[in-house]
This record gives sequence, structure tokens and C-alpha cells, in this order.
Amino acid sequence: MKLVFLLSLWLLVSAKISLPEEGWIWQYPKPQGNALRDIFIFDDNNAIAVGDVGTVIKTTDGGGSWAVQHHAGGTSLDLFGVHFIDDKMGWAAGGVWWTDKNVLLKTADGGRSWTEIKTGAKLPFNMVHFVNADTGFVFGEDGVILRTEDGGDSWDIRKIDDYLGRYLDVFRFLEVDFTDECTGWLVGAGYYGNQVYKTTDCGKTWQWDQSVITPPVWGGFNDVCFIDPDRGFIVADQGFFIKTTDGGRRWQCSNLSEKYQDEKYEYLYSVSFTDSLNGYIAGLGFALETTDGGQTWSEIDVDAAFNHLYKIRCTENGAGWIVGSDGLIYRKMQADEAWFMQSEKNYRLNSICFVNQYTGWAVGEDGVILYTSDGGANW
Repeated sequence: MKLVFLLSLWLLVSAKISLPEEGWIWQYPKPQGNALRDIFIFDDNNAIAVGDVGTVIKTTDGGGSWAVQHHAGGTSLDLFGVHFIDDKMGWAAGGVWWTDKNVLLKTADGGRSWTEIKTGAKLPFNMVHFVNADTGFVFGEDGVILRTEDGGDSWDIRKIDDYLGRYLDVFRFLEVDFTDECTGWLVGAGYYGNQVYKTTDCGKTWQWDQSVITPPVWGGFNDVCFIDPDRGFIVADQGFFIKTTDGGRRWQCSNLSEKYQDEKYEYLYSVSFTDSLNGYIAGLGFALETTDGGQTWSEIDVDAAFNHLYKIRCTENGAGWIVGSDGLIYRKMQADEAWFMQSEKNYRLNSICFVNQYTGWAVGEDGVILYTSDGGANW
């Protein structure tokens, strides 16, 4: 019995949990507690998110319930990006940034099952995007770009340096957004700053204008969102919110950390706009919203102190999700409604004890005591 208690305790306090395929059932926090790095929204009821140790979760009822997979496709690597072209066919990509390990997964049944796709690349992946069933991209560390025109059967593997004919010292690519099958925007981090790249021929070539933002922004560009061919938005390190209204010929910057004199606004991870006026930013322990195109921002009421809110995505009608560390999930049903949590608050637990197979307690940080009378099905 002591062995069971010790194993249960280890599962409760681990920051990143890798469960075997059989024998253990995740009980707390629900739906699961590994970090979620990206989310793809099909419609107001259907969404799929991916995260650490091959975690994939999907909802078909607006987040009321989630189907959870660990080690999707047999991988234990972290998944950083997910993208679908319809309700069945999609891809997820990831890796370990301090090694040469990467993984690319494909599903043809809406995420119920996944198959690993071999690419031949050595560097970790950060995101994946397909414009149709045949043509797609994988982006990753050191400015690597993988492109396929046959659904992933073969890949052209290059670094951004090859496209521009010069050494750019790109550290990594972090997000991409296409306004149509030909036109896309790619952002990341690199030595020369202003890491915004554009393609107008479906990734056959990429262009970069170092002077497109003046003065230049040197930190990493973490996320990009275009609502039409002209209007796009970027968030970057050090608190920069960047926007364009002319298709990226020029970008205007504002520093939210300096504007609101708050150091936490230096950590902006994700941006999503539903139209030219209404948008959201997610960051380290906070989320922001604007109703005037980013001229002013106000905080959203979320209980996310010290949580990394890695990705925020919204639909045109203002519904959306936020996902982040510790399996955190926030949901917004409609544009005029508030955000609410769909995941259990993840307390750090230090000890657990059961008096029989049904009744037990777990205790942890902030004086929290969790109690179950049904064998841990509910706490």
C-alpha cells in the first residue's frame, strides 16, 4: 500500500507527467495537467489542443468535456503546433529545443489517431501549417523551413538563409499565418531583429525587409495574426505590440510595458483579433483585450498568476480559447461574455493518504486540502 501512495504522490507533484498507455488513470487536475502549447478551433463547439509529452486533447461540446491522449502517435516529445485543413485531416509538430529531436504527426480521423511522418530533418519543430491537403510547411529551430507538395511524402528542407542568399542567424521560427494559399507571414527570433518574413508564392520564396520596422525590434516575435490581406498584428518580446494596415509594407509599434508601466507586460506570447477593432493578447499570468484596434488595452479577469498563457485563438464571432501551462484552459462563449476557466486549478500537492479504496485526502500549497470519497474520480 505504501508503494501505491508514493507512486500517486509522484504523479501529483510532477510538473510534466508522462503516463504509460495502460495501468494509470489521470485523476487531477482535469482534464489533464501537462502544458498546452497550441490550439486549433474548428468552430464554436469543436477544438483541439496539443502540448507536452505528446498530449492531445479535443472537445466537441464547446469544452464541456475533453478527450485526452498522452503520447499521441507514440511520441513523448513536446508538441508546439497543430493545424487542420478540415475536420478530419491535420498535423501536429514538436520536439525538444535543446536536442536535435523532432516529431511530425498526421491524423486523418479528426485527431482520434495519429501517425508519425518522417521528414529527414534534424532540428526541433515549433509549428506546422498546411494550405491544402498537398502543400504544407513545418518551421523550427535555426530558421529551418520544411515544405511539401505531396502531403508529406517528401520534403524540401532549407534554412531561411537559402531563400534570401545571406546569413541571417535566425534562432527559431515561432508562428505563421496565411491570408490565402499563396500569401503568408512568418515570425520568429534572430540576431538582426525585425523577424517578419512574407511569401506571395506559397512558400517557394520568402522576402525580408530589415527596415520594415523603425526603430527595429530586437526581441523574438512570438505570434502573428492577420484578419485580411492588409491588416495584421504581432506580439513580441519586451512588450511590443506591432500592427500593419497596408499589407506589411510598414508596421507601427507600441510598447505595452512602457505604456502601462508594468513589467509583466514584457512577456507577450500570443495575439488574436476578430476584426479591426477587437482583439486579445495572452502573456505570462495575464490576458488583455482591446476594442479600439490596439490603441488601449485592459486586463481580462483570469486567475492565471504565474501561469504561462501560451496561445489565444478566437473565431470571428468573438468566441475563443486560451491554453497554457499546467493544462490551463480558458473559454469565451461569445464576444460580449466573460472568459471562464474550463480546467481545474492545478495546486502543487505534497502528500496523499487513503484510508480505504474510496476515501482519501491530498494536501499542498496555499493550505489546500483535496478530498475524495469515490476513489479519486472527483476531488
